[in-house]
Amino acid sequence: MTTTTRSKPKTTTAIPTYAERLVSAEQDYLDKQSKARQTLQAALERLAATEAASEAAQDDLEAQASAYARSDDSDTTPEQYAAAKAAVELITARAERCKSDLNRAQRASKSTDADIAEALVPMVQRALPTVPVSFSMLPIDSLAVPALADLPQAIVSQVSPTRGVDGALSAETVNVTLFRIEGVHKPLDGQVLEDAAHDLGQTAQSIHRKNHSLGAGVARDTVVMKAHRVHVGLPVIEEVVPAALGTAYASRLAAAARTPGWAVKFSLDGSFKSSHVKASPSRGKIEAETVGGDGVRRTTVKTAVNVDVIDRVGLDLDVVIGSVVRDLEGITIDGAGRVEQVDHTVTWGARRETARVELTAVLTSKFPA
Repeated sequence: MTTTTRSKPKTTTAIPTYAERLVSAEQDYLDKQSKARQTLQAALERLAATEAASEAAQDDLEAQASAYARSDDSDTTPEQYAAAKAAVELITARAERCKSDLNRAQRASKSTDADIAEALVPMVQRALPTVPVSFSMLPIDSLAVPALADLPQAIVSQVSPTRGVDGALSAETVNVTLFRIEGVHKPLDGQVLEDAAHDLGQTAQSIHRKNHSLGAGVARDTVVMKAHRVHVGLPVIEEVVPAALGTAYASRLAAAARTPGWAVKFSLDGSFKSSHVKASPSRGKIEAETVGGDGVRRTTVKTAVNVDVIDRVGLDLDVVIGSVVRDLEGITIDGAGRVEQVDHTVTWGARRETARVELTAVLTSKFPA
């Protein structure tokens, strides 16, 4: 009789995706930072206890010196005074060591905030529409390099802690990192990121850019940004200003209808002028306003923007007017709220030298607590 031995089937382990690798690295980082915070708390407690002991030792030394100076019959002896003085010197040295330990613990303890990084993902998606974008709290050097098949890949990582209240937040340092193939994908441009943030109603400034060649044709570009004002969640507004909707649309229309390199000029009458148009917003008015049980205020605002055509060459204004309206959806306008829905109509003047763009938008916001 012959026996047949069957080999065990080979087990295959799926190669983790870049997103899974990022999650794993973040968990390791969070564990490390948890220990770092424990060390920092212990260092703070040791320093507080040592400073209290130092103050008590100093008080004892001063008391003995004062008693010895007041009377020849003092119970304080020179030996006791010397011992008290030595105790002060020892506790002072211990306090200095505790301060040094605290400084090291503070340097090792990093922010793990990522809410602003998450809020800026749409900015990067707008600037890099064909690139997958993730967010993280990891430092640049802790970001794993994606496989060639996963390039390009963008990561928004928050370095400094979140500041601010009521949904209008800021952070001193946010890194936008792009892993790309040299000679194939375009380098990361800080100005494009700034423009994308502005288009979405966020305020983020490009500070500087760092480019590194990682070998094998892979580059890592990083734009360091300062997030001045980033909306996380619904904006908190005391009173909706209807004029803000028209101003936002007029400024964006002038920026879109211009020759590249031409700066948009703002006039004291509230109008915006570019190479091709002058856009003048009206004050607007609130048509309706409701507050839901969730505390969300929904405001319907109507406004109009009068457009004077300066130059028609190389520009289809019908297309530009419509695209700028569509770009308003989803952005947050200071003083007005987040644009949830917007409709428009266009009325052209004689010989199409003027146009009146009427806007109706539903804006959402919250009242201050």
